[in-house]
Amino acid sequence: MICTPGHTQGSCSVLFADGSALVGDMAMNDWYLRSTSGIAVLAEERKTLIESWKKLIGMGVKQVYPAHGPSFPISVITDEISLMKKGAL
Repeated sequence: MICTPGHTQGSCSVLFADGSALVGDMAMNDWYLRSTSGIAVLAEERKTLIESWKKLIGMGVKQVYPAHGPSFPISVITDEISLMKKGAL
C-alpha cells in the first residue's frame, strides 16, 4: 500500500507485483461525473492528485482499477497528464 493523496488527504492505493493498482477514487470510469476513463473529476487538491499519479506511474503501474467502473491501462492516465501539460485540458 502506498499513500496517494489528492482526491482526499488520506487516499491510498494498493499495488500488485503484476503492475495492477487499486486506486479507489483517484480514477473514474463510466460514472455519472465522467463517462470515459481517466483521472478523478473530484479532488481536494488537484495538483497533489497529479503528483500521486506520477508517483504510481514511476512505480510501474500498468493497469488501473478505479472505485467506479471497469479497469483500464495506465496509458489513459499518462495521456491525460500530457494533455494537461499542453494546456489541452
